[in-house]
Amino acid sequence: LRMHREEVLPVYERLGDLRSAAVTKGKIADVFEMRGHLDEALRIRREEQLPVFERLGDLRGRSASLFAIGRLILSKDDTGHNELIDALKALSEAFQISTSLGLASGIGAIGLNLAALLAQIGQPDLAEKILTDAEEAFHRLSSPDGLESVRKVRTTIEAARGQG
Repeated sequence: LRMHREEVLPVYERLGDLRSAAVTKGKIADVFEMRGHLDEALRIRREEQLPVFERLGDLRGRSASLFAIGRLILSKDDTGHNELIDALKALSEAFQISTSLGLASGIGAIGLNLAALLAQIGQPDLAEKILTDAEEAFHRLSSPDGLESVRKVRTTIEAARGQG
């Protein structure tokens, strides 16, 4: 954390390299997340990283930031209804961007999280569609771990259907 804040970030800021500074801020947010300081990690992603990618028109960076925001919201213990909506919006936009750019890794990873959330909020049909896209992405990536995660989320979707 100290290295990123005191050594790396100032260099990028001095050089005017906004993108690298935003990536470094994401690494700082990662440290806060690992330490369990989810609110601070979320603040950095929302207030310091995402706006830079928006200004730069960096869709890949925007998608990654939105994905991280969605994940952080969902990993908090006290996620309320409005926060679930925020997570849904962030993950949906990240998924749309990854799909439009053809980013298989993003389609897979974001799709898993989005499908699980959709199943949780009572949208199993849409969840299944998103999960199918994620599964295709993991096949393209030859990712057995990703495909195993798809199977687990599919079980969640089926359980949601059984409750509906």
